This record gives sequence, structure tokens and C-alpha cells, in this order.
Amino acid sequence: MKKLTLIMSGLCFACSTGVPVTVIAASHNLVLDKVVTMTRHGVRSQSNTASVQQNSPTPIPLFNAKDGELTPHGYAAVTLMGDYLHRQLVSQNFIDKKTCPDAKNIFIRSSAFQRTRMTARALADTLFPGCAITVHSPEKKTEDTLFEAIVSGMAPLNVEKATQSVMTSLGGDFDTARQRYASQIMAMQKVVDPTCQLTECTFINHKWEVTADKQNINISLKGPIAKGNELGETFRLQYAEGMPIKDVAFGHVNRAADIAPLMQLKEIKFDLIEHNPYITARGGSQLMSQILYALEKGSGYKDPDASPQIRDSAPDARMVMYVAHDTNLGYLQPLLNVSWNLQGYPKDDTPPGSTLLFERYRDTKTHKVYVGVSFMTQTLDQMRRLEPLSDKNPPLQQKLNLNCKNSPDGWLCPIDEFAAQINSRLDKTAMISQSYAE
Repeated sequence: MKKLTLIMSGLCFACSTGVPVTVIAASHNLVLDKVVTMTRHGVRSQSNTASVQQNSPTPIPLFNAKDGELTPHGYAAVTLMGDYLHRQLVSQNFIDKKTCPDAKNIFIRSSAFQRTRMTARALADTLFPGCAITVHSPEKKTEDTLFEAIVSGMAPLNVEKATQSVMTSLGGDFDTARQRYASQIMAMQKVVDPTCQLTECTFINHKWEVTADKQNINISLKGPIAKGNELGETFRLQYAEGMPIKDVAFGHVNRAADIAPLMQLKEIKFDLIEHNPYITARGGSQLMSQILYALEKGSGYKDPDASPQIRDSAPDARMVMYVAHDTNLGYLQPLLNVSWNLQGYPKDDTPPGSTLLFERYRDTKTHKVYVGVSFMTQTLDQMRRLEPLSDKNPPLQQKLNLNCKNSPDGWLCPIDEFAAQINSRLDKTAMISQSYAE
């Protein structure tokens, strides 16, 4: 394995922020020996055309795909990221461009949706061209205990507890919430229908509710914040898809920088739901534990806090790739206790195609093992223009500070300390041995 020099992972260290640039790799003893990724699907069409359209009298443009599916443009954008990662990992001798990997070297798992399966396919075919790598996925989300821990019933919510927690975050009641978020809601109203009489506007008058699903195992937030989340994401997807600028956000966008202000209600919704401590632990512990235990396999470290059955069920491959949704990335962020802030995006945002990259390094001299975590994504303009990625035009990346006491460089974390931190945040009642059978 190639020893690493000053740029530890071959990915853009200068693009990171908040981590001291005192790099242990100067010792020349570190090698990359394992990679785990968690990627959000690429650019998709709007999830529900009718739901978006009801907020505005102006016809919304249509994507070149069915509702909620990865578009051809989105597929192409993902291949550009896959090609970039391929070249970086080849340059490190982590993957061999002349040899197709076997099951001991690569495992790919997506959720049940077309957009995640096709994103995984795009990554597989560009990271390992000509190899026809298998992409594993469940048939239905109700069978998916990895990415849909709550919906599948594996880790159901206590609906009363979850509802009360969300209501507390809203300020205790909906009247308080209306006042608290009035400026963000009105800003979205001016985008979707600026001339309506306020008492008759559809968007701002959506009914506020927190409702349980039919199985009484999950909750949903209804009302302007939830609708604003849907609208903001749709406008971003329109831009990233390369739609004519006059059609993006009903003509209220001229450039990528105009998108971020439209994402305010999505940020609020994530703070209320995906980053709610109780919901995060229920929804994200299964995936986080599988990532942790995949990183531990082959490291020589045996986690004393791990259930042997759950630990042993994690994939045992040199590279493990998970592909799912922004909600999954949303759950992982607080479980890792990290934060990212990339130019052009809101803080802790999870754009289409964005990836949490987990890298495991081994010191060949001391045999110590470390984990480093980064967040990376294409810019909206890179997606929109389908720009090839290179060292001169790299994706955005930030190395994430895990706040480890024994970090040698402010980024890497000893694997035992990393495991102890993660285990302290997991809900052990929301985890089972993961079956990867189709």
C-alpha cells in the first residue's frame, strides 16, 4: 500500500475548515486501508408534482423523470463524482484499475428507491468500470431496517414522546411557531405566489399539525415548514438539473447563490425532525453502528461496547458504500457530533450526491489505527453544468473535527476513541443484527 505524504488522502485538504493544518502524514507512516461512504442520491425530480403545484398558480416545469426518480442529468452528475473518486483512490493504490474487486473488497448497499439504486449503479460503474459490481438493496422500504429503521418498524417511535419533543422545539404551540418562523414563511410565500391575498394564499395557510402514521410508529410535521422544505428542495433540484434559469423557483433565481436563502425552511424542518435527539437516535443508530463496525473489521480492534451479533453482521469488505437519502445523512451528523459548512450551502446541508467519507488509516510503524471523516459534495454549478472534476476543479470537501482527545493532528481519531464516542450516542434498543439478504 502506498505510503501517504503531506496530503493525507489525496483529497483537497486546503478545502477543509476548522481543523489545524498540522498533519501527522509528515511521518510518512500512514496508509489508507479501509473506506466507508454514505452518499445521498443524486439530482431527482420533485417528489410530488401535485403537492408542489398547489402552492402556486404558475405552472411548474417538469423534470425528465417520474416523480421522485433520479434524472438522466442527475445520473450523469453522479458519474462525475464517481470518476473523481476513482482517480483519487487509484492514485493511492487503494483500488486497482486493472482488476475488478471481489466481495472481500467492495460491498454496495442502497435503499429501496429507484433514485438510490441508480445513484449506486452510477457510482459502481465509474469507480469500477467494466466490473458490473452488484448493488444490493431491499425490495420495499418497509423491509429496510438499515435506512428505514423507524418506517420498517424495527425502531418505532414513541409517538407521544416524539410529538412532545417536536412541539417543545416549535415553542410549545403552533401560534408561537407561526410567529417564530413568520419571516421565513413569508419569504417563501413571495416566491410561490406574491400577489395572492394573505387570507387566501395556499402556502402560508397550510394547516399546522404533527401527525402519527397509520401504524402509529412514526410522526410527520405538516404545515408551512414541511411544505417549505419540499419547495426549497424542489427549487434547488431545478437549478442543479440545468433547467432554464427563468423556470427555476418561478423566476426568482439568477445564480447558485440565490438558492441558499430558499433552503431556510428545510434547515428548520431538519432541526425539528432529523436533528431531534430522540428521533435521531431511533432513526440513525442502526446505520451508524453498521458503519462503525464495518470500520472496525480487520483493524485488530475489538469493540468492548458492541453487541457481538450486531458487530458481526456489518459488511466485511475493504470498501463499503451506502447510498440512501438526506434524512440518513441528517441522522448521522449529530450521532457523529460533527458539523460542516461548505461555500454556497447552508450549514450542515446535505445536497444531492453529497457524501460522508470515512477513511481508516494504519500507522505502519506503530500499528496504531485511526479514523478520519470528511464531508464532500459537488457545487450546484458543477452539477448544473456537468463539469468534469479534477485537482484543478475539485468538489467541495471539509475534514470534520471529531474532537478526539488523542488525535495526532486535529482530524484523525484513534479507532478505540472513535468507537467509544459513537457508542455513547447510540440507542441500543434501535439496533439489530443487520441482514443484507435481498
